[in-house]
Amino acid sequence: MTDATPTLDAYQRVFALSFLANGVMSQVAPRDVLAQRLFHKLSYYLTVPSGAEPPDRKYRAFAAPDHRAFAALGQGEVVWGPAVNATGLTWLKDATNAAFVARFADFHSPPGGPTGPVYVVAIAATNPTSLRDILIQDGFVDQVVAWEGFKPADVVHGDPPVDPQTTPYISRATAQGVSDLLLKLSPPDWAPAGGRSLMDFLAGVQEEDAALVFCGHSLAGALSPTLALYLAESSERPLAGFGERVWTYPTAGATPGNQAFADRFAMRFGPVSWDGAVETAGYRLFNARLWNHYDVVPHAWALTTHTDCDGEQSPSMAEILGLYGELDLLTRLAVWADVHPAEHLSTESGIDYWTLNGVRLDEPRPATPKDYAGFWETLLKCHIYDYGHGLILADGLPGDYPDYQLEA
Repeated sequence: MTDATPTLDAYQRVFALSFLANGVMSQVAPRDVLAQRLFHKLSYYLTVPSGAEPPDRKYRAFAAPDHRAFAALGQGEVVWGPAVNATGLTWLKDATNAAFVARFADFHSPPGGPTGPVYVVAIAATNPTSLRDILIQDGFVDQVVAWEGFKPADVVHGDPPVDPQTTPYISRATAQGVSDLLLKLSPPDWAPAGGRSLMDFLAGVQEEDAALVFCGHSLAGALSPTLALYLAESSERPLAGFGERVWTYPTAGATPGNQAFADRFAMRFGPVSWDGAVETAGYRLFNARLWNHYDVVPHAWALTTHTDCDGEQSPSMAEILGLYGELDLLTRLAVWADVHPAEHLSTESGIDYWTLNGVRLDEPRPATPKDYAGFWETLLKCHIYDYGHGLILADGLPGDYPDYQLEA
């Protein structure tokens, strides 16, 4: 297959893939149905192996991907997944985590970027209907796990921090999320690399000059870099086939751990831009937490700021109340009732949460919300919509996927 030159740049394509991982967000169905639906959506933007055939024919792959969407992403192929971990009552389940891997024979990178095949691991964000996401993978930040002793195969328990100034710790929330990604995600038998864990699949990649990128937004903005570091440091060496050609592209993520962990990440994954200096790269930067200045989520869970790799101050929870201007008293009290317990959880952890190296993406300050509902509308716009409409992508995902207009 010969790749046409994509219309999105390398960074935009990775970001678009991270958004595609959220294709079954808020949907309630059995796990395999969710996987089939996500497969159907991915097949609109990427090719899939001819042998991949979902049991329900209405979810089969599109005969040919939409030309504009396919061309924009550079003609990639789904090689692992999609995999969905669904939790809930009886058969009514929602996607707690979802992921897939796409391979690009030619990534059309800028000078200095990878010249061989590129594999992109795309991980889904928080599903707002998943209690496991909200209460555990997002919420267990009052407990921490020592990085050195972290074993995803074990039951994840919190560790009382010892010497948190010099010892790397991550939140129990992030630790549980990484554990779930490694242990509870495997594609259905009919999907590409069916039945294989992500770690097993990556360990089997032995292509010359192959490169690897981990990406994800929101919850996955914390999980994707942490997962990448865990696999890079694993004694089993599952990323050996990629050598040093491994990068991350986390967006809008909360803080996974303390400064010792952030330093540990930076030692292995220093900021990389193929287009210029780190300070002026904007969204064109790998191995850095990309965040919208007016996005509330990246302000969690740090209580203090520090100078970031772009020379700007990192986000902190203390800024949230004033982020959108002077709120009226009732709105301010309602927002404080959300922020104060979150600050308490951060304090109870026993560590000082410290953001990973990051670059601030700026946009005009939104209008000051008039009430609590307006605050949440603004928050969601800044946390999701604006990244895809100006900050990274210009006008959302390419193409026009006909949601639920499935073939008979």
